[in-house]
Amino acid sequence: MTVNKQFITSFLFGGVVFFLTRQFPFANFSVLGNLFVFSLFLFAYPLKEQLQIKEKYSVALIMLWLVGLLIYAVIVMGNPIGLALRFFTILVLLLLAHWVKIPYLQMIKILFVLVVLQALTLIVLEIIMNVMFTPSNYVPFRLFFLKQGWGDIYTHNGFFYKIQLKGNALLPFVFCLTFLKEVAFRYKRIIQIILLLGCVLSGNFAFLIAVFVFILFWYLFNDLRLRRVFNKTLIVGVLGVLGSGFVFSYASDVIQKKSEGRSLPIRTDQAIVLMNNVEESSFSFVIGKGLGNTVDVQTKYKDYKDNIYFELQTIYF
Repeated sequence: MTVNKQFITSFLFGGVVFFLTRQFPFANFSVLGNLFVFSLFLFAYPLKEQLQIKEKYSVALIMLWLVGLLIYAVIVMGNPIGLALRFFTILVLLLLAHWVKIPYLQMIKILFVLVVLQALTLIVLEIIMNVMFTPSNYVPFRLFFLKQGWGDIYTHNGFFYKIQLKGNALLPFVFCLTFLKEVAFRYKRIIQIILLLGCVLSGNFAFLIAVFVFILFWYLFNDLRLRRVFNKTLIVGVLGVLGSGFVFSYASDVIQKKSEGRSLPIRTDQAIVLMNNVEESSFSFVIGKGLGNTVDVQTKYKDYKDNIYFELQTIYF
């Protein structure tokens, strides 16, 4: 890859990650992120002759399958063509991204800079919330964030504020990347601490579970000496933590709040709504309702009439 092409590809990739992580405060410019994605594919996708024979067959089969899904959704199921094309495009980009050629080192540096910036943003907001607000007066600030489409900021105890900004999803992923030997940055440990703190402040319990499971398996499968040390440390640590009751208390508190609130009930409700929808006939249960399918259902938790995205959409797909 020439220097000019490396620069342009890195710039386009940086634009994608920038608008993905900087939805606060640039949520209204998210369409630019889409333009960067399409431009990256057009510029960095290898020419036909650069693909190996097996890769050409793979791409051809993927496209044939996706076109079949599109035809089924629009012609057979009568789904809105706009929505069907939207999800068709998403699936095309997701599956063909495997062959996009991006300069590895530049990509890693850009990714780390922008995601560390996201983590630092969470840290700064956490400090601001604790210094300038109290549980009795922060609600207008929270409503302002919600209105702008930046995400949500809230607290249960008046001390720990959950900073759930759009763009947080890359935090645990990039934290896990820091363990790769190819990622040889200076101040690597400091970067890990910042990213881990970002995962905590994001207020997403699933992030912490993902990070814990990754670290567990990373050490268990990559180094025998560290595995033995880790096993001993893990046993002592688990016994100590369980003895203190902190983790059990925290996990119980999170589960209880989700159960009492709307988080878990809505997930369950969505699962029931989607499964009932796909089970309307034996044919749709086997083949599905097609790309861009919507459900015209209202439950005691939510009106799903205009919804096109669901929390459990991956399972549904």
